[in-house]
Amino acid sequence: MQRLTVKTTELANIDALERRLRGKIIQTHVQGDEAVVELQPTAALDWYVNVWNYQAIIIADGKPLDIEDFDRELYAELEWHVMESLGGAVNLSGQYYPQDAEALEMFERLLASRRSPT
Repeated sequence: MQRLTVKTTELANIDALERRLRGKIIQTHVQGDEAVVELQPTAALDWYVNVWNYQAIIIADGKPLDIEDFDRELYAELEWHVMESLGGAVNLSGQYYPQDAEALEMFERLLASRRSPT
């Protein structure tokens, strides 16, 4: 986790600020014209593992990736890799963003494993 100071005007566009800072903003503390942001650095912002109610699913570009459309073993392996890299598990709800190059490479392999619609 990192703490950074930004101008409060930058908080108007959180997505742009997260892209610039290369991480997910967890919390902000506004102090006049400045804000202290707590940031979780990430390797990518366009996909993550969403965990809720003991279920994990990969979300890419805002849409869930159906495990049936991909290599099931690789899908599950990627979910666990991302969750465990942040100390998470399927019993800890939240959004887990990829933290390392290995997760990015696994994600690319997962996309390459997409089954053609029949």
